[in-house]
Amino acid sequence: MPLGRRRKLAPLIVILSSVFLILATGATIVKDQCNRWDESFIKDGETYSSSVGDARSRGTLVTQLVARPNDFEIGSAQILFGDIWLEERAISAHQLVWLPSERRVGGYNLCFTLAEGDEFVADSRLFFVVNDDDSSCGPIRSAGRVAVYVKRLAARDVSDIKLSLLSAWTDPRGQSGRSCRFVEFEKK
Repeated sequence: MPLGRRRKLAPLIVILSSVFLILATGATIVKDQCNRWDESFIKDGETYSSSVGDARSRGTLVTQLVARPNDFEIGSAQILFGDIWLEERAISAHQLVWLPSERRVGGYNLCFTLAEGDEFVADSRLFFVVNDDDSSCGPIRSAGRVAVYVKRLAARDVSDIKLSLLSAWTDPRGQSGRSCRFVEFEKK
């Protein structure tokens, strides 16, 4: 290419490079604001996975679990466990604005879904309790998605955990009965 032609193209290249740099900077500022807005709605200081696959893709999955027994009946209703997993507690965040990441906050979450009986549990005002805790496994619901029941744990050992389904806080725990069922977990 002749030298005269290069000199004519030089200002055009500088202008195009400047426009590209301005657009990239503007897009990064907008993305940063969207990240901040999205991350400001994280409740309880963490992000919960909605499934085993979600936990795996986020890199927080510790292990999949199986419930023994996996199903039980209360009256005429069948309760059947779906996915059960243990995940590290984490907050979804971003590194360098464009790169999603998970920031670990310590501890674990025991998470499970119900393949059958989710509506019955909600309508009957039944709730799940781990061992003798004074708090229930809260269902985390999103529009149009299956409820995920979550219980925070300090350690990753689930061998001593018993899950009871209660209708009242005064119900006996860890034994089979009309208002109470228990489930033990083991690695899949």
